[in-house]
Amino acid sequence: MGAHLKPDERCRQFLDAGLPLAEVHGYRNVTREMVAARIGCSPSLLSKYWSASEWHSELLNRAVNDGNLSVIAQGLVHRHPIAIAAPMSLKQAAANALLEEIGRAHV
Repeated sequence: MGAHLKPDERCRQFLDAGLPLAEVHGYRNVTREMVAARIGCSPSLLSKYWSASEWHSELLNRAVNDGNLSVIAQGLVHRHPIAIAAPMSLKQAAANALLEEIGRAHV
């Protein structure tokens, strides 16, 4: 990890580390400590950029921008405004992916 990243590079690094964690643990469960451990920095560094609620919203923004259906589906389930505002095609794809996952779990 670079010691002196520009703010936009640091934010990208946090989101790059956080999104896979959101897929596994749920975007609302991804903590500063989890992300910091993944990239090898202090949790307080993430706090420099976002509050907890802002962080979770940024994860959802990133999920929408990247087309991450798993995290978008989580946002839809929780009725998060960012997920609700996503393009209809993404919301439909996320809902379909969630239904397929549920169907596989019950087979």
